[in-house]
Amino acid sequence: MTDKAEFEIGVLYNDYHDSNHYHIMTRGSNIKDVLLYMGNPRVEMFNELYDWMVKLRIRALWVFPATLLSMNINRGDFNLIRGYNWFSPDQVGYDGRPSGLRIRDRYIFFPDHMELKKGLDKSWQLPTEDELINSVEYVQRASGQPLLWSPGYCAQEELREIHTHHYQGPKIVPFVDTPLWKEVNRKIVNRPVWSKHLRNDKRGLTNEDKAKKYVHVFDKVGQYLGASASIVCPIGDYVEVGGEMFSDKKVGFWQYTILDISKSPFNGYELYCPLSQKTNWASTNVLVFAQKSGIEIKIERGIVWERIIGKALEKWANKLFDDRKSLDDPQRYPSTIAARNAQATEKLKYIEMIGRFCVPGVAKEYYHPEWNRLTINQAIANQSYTILKRVRENGVYPVLVSTDSIYVLSDEKEPNKAYPGILDYDKQLRGYRHVGTCKLTEEIITAFETERLPIKIETVIKRSVKNYELVNRKGQGNATI
Repeated sequence: MTDKAEFEIGVLYNDYHDSNHYHIMTRGSNIKDVLLYMGNPRVEMFNELYDWMVKLRIRALWVFPATLLSMNINRGDFNLIRGYNWFSPDQVGYDGRPSGLRIRDRYIFFPDHMELKKGLDKSWQLPTEDELINSVEYVQRASGQPLLWSPGYCAQEELREIHTHHYQGPKIVPFVDTPLWKEVNRKIVNRPVWSKHLRNDKRGLTNEDKAKKYVHVFDKVGQYLGASASIVCPIGDYVEVGGEMFSDKKVGFWQYTILDISKSPFNGYELYCPLSQKTNWASTNVLVFAQKSGIEIKIERGIVWERIIGKALEKWANKLFDDRKSLDDPQRYPSTIAARNAQATEKLKYIEMIGRFCVPGVAKEYYHPEWNRLTINQAIANQSYTILKRVRENGVYPVLVSTDSIYVLSDEKEPNKAYPGILDYDKQLRGYRHVGTCKLTEEIITAFETERLPIKIETVIKRSVKNYELVNRKGQGNATI
C-alpha cells in the first residue's frame, strides 16, 4: 500500500475546456500553482506532468473532466511515454477510455472515464475543480486510504489491510472452481422482484388496496454490506452431501424441491416466493427462512464447507459503513457536493468488491464466488424476515418488492406507523430508511394492472413521490409567508 502520510493530491484543470493552458491545484490551496502548456508533440506531455508532480510533491494528479486532455485521452497516448516505467490496467474505463496510469511512483487519473462517473445515483457532480479535489480528499480522509484506480480496488486493499492486522485464521486462498460448482452457481436463487397479483392471476391491486391513501417507500441501508457482515465465510474445498444432512448449522448451498407454498404468506400472491422452481439451489439461511415462513420443501442434496473462518467480512463492512456515515458531518466535510460524491464512492466500494469476489484475476486471494452468493442469499433472508415480522405482528403486506426496496400502502401518513418499527434502526447498518411517500393515485393503480415489469411500476411510484414532495415543499413555503 502507498504511504498514506505522504500521499498528496492535485487537480489539473484549465480556464475553458478547449484551452491548451493548464493549471495545477494542490490540496488546501485555491491558487494556480503553475501554468502548463500542453502542446505537441504529445510524447512530451506525460513526462512534463511527471516532472511537475515531483516538483510539487504530488503523488496523484486528477485531470478535471471536460478538458481537452480528459476528453481526448486514449490508450495509445500512454504508449508514447518514453524514459519512465509506466502501468495502466488492461481493462479500460466504463466508457471505453483509459481511466488512469502509474508512472513510477506517481498516478494520473481521469475521473470522467472511471466508475466514479457511472450511474445516475452514484455519479460524481463536479461543477468546479475545487469540488474534484475536495471529493478525492474527503474519500481519503474518511477511509484513511488513498483513492487509487477504482472504488473496488480501494475496497479490496482495505479488506486486505484489515485481514493483515485483525485476522488470526488460516491463510486466505482463492476458491478453486469445479464442474459441480459451475452447475450450482448458475442455479442459486437471486433477489426477488415482485408486484402484487390477484388470485385470478391477473395483475393489479385488490379493492381493499385501492382504498388506501398513501404509498410509502423504504430502502435497506447498505443491503449487501449488511449481509456481508453477517455471513460465515467458508474456505477450502466443499463436500457434496445428501439432503438428509441439511442443518441450520451447516454453511453451504442446497438443491430443493418446493412441495407446498399454500400455508405461507410468501406464496406468490400475498407476497413473493423467495424460492424458484428453475433456480432451485439456495443457501442454508434462505431455506431455513422458507421453512419458518411455512413453505414446505424437500432438500435433495447439498454442497457444504467443513472449514469456516467466521465472519471474515464483518470488520471490513462495519468500517465502510462508518466511513460513509462520517461524511454526514458538515464540520469535517463542509462541501455538500464533495461529501455526496464521497458517499457515492463509499457505496461503490462495497458494491464493486462483492462483485470482485467473482473475478479471479482481479480478486486474487479474494476470488470467492461462494462469498458473493452467500452475501446475496443472506440479503434475501434478511429482507424476508423483515417482511414476515410485520405480516405476523401487524398484518401489513407490501404490494411491491424490488431488490432492496419495499413499497407499502396505508391510510397512515407517517411512514413508521404505516410499517411499524421499520425506521427504528435507520442510522445503523441493519436498518431501513424512508425514501418517500405519495398519494395512491389512479396512475399508480393502473400501473399495477398494466405494467408487466415491477420496475416499471417502481418508476411510476418514484416519480409520484418526487412530485408529491415538491408540491408539499411549495405548500409549506407559502404557509410561512
